[in-house]
Amino acid sequence: MQSFEFKVDVATRKRSKQRNRHQTKKLPPLQRLLVLSHQLEAALADGRAASFADAARQLGISQARLSQIRRFIRLVPDIQERILLGDPPEILTLSEREFLDVLLAWAPENQRKHLDQLLANGD
Repeated sequence: MQSFEFKVDVATRKRSKQRNRHQTKKLPPLQRLLVLSHQLEAALADGRAASFADAARQLGISQARLSQIRRFIRLVPDIQERILLGDPPEILTLSEREFLDVLLAWAPENQRKHLDQLLANGD
């Protein structure tokens, strides 16, 4: 599997609204949330955030929302790769709500099964 490094602006909402939105292209929702989940884990690991509560405060979100975002880190590597590469392209059109069954599945085979069903239903 290839190695990827992404830099995503996780500025607070107030500051991010001040940016010119036409200068940067937004990532599709699943890509953005996957990248953010990895950045959250890195911030907790290297001390930029002292705790989950601190990370939520820095981002201006609730701890419950932080927990929802962190679900993406539990996805099996092949699903994370599919999201990052947009393979198949339909995966990039899915909303977080549509993807919820995949996120809530603990077993890798169940994650794959739910994703395959989701993509098959989109045809």
